[in-house]
Amino acid sequence: MEVELLFFGGSREQAGTDRARVTLPPSVETIGDTIEWLGREYPLLLPRLRALRIARNAEFATSGERVHDGDVLAVIPPVSGG
Repeated sequence: MEVELLFFGGSREQAGTDRARVTLPPSVETIGDTIEWLGREYPLLLPRLRALRIARNAEFATSGERVHDGDVLAVIPPVSGG
């Protein structure tokens, strides 16, 4: 399945791009699977992997939600402010 990845904040620097169109392997079915795949494909994301949030089609997604062909997945690192 083909999806578009959008990288924000520090994840953009770690991925080396702000967006990518990728073909996910058949083993990637859920948001959780996608996060694990991101760690393999973009190893610089590994230190923050557990803290990443994924938005699917502009809405935050949980790890068990399914990913579908054509989805836009935003990779959002932890954000703090004051």
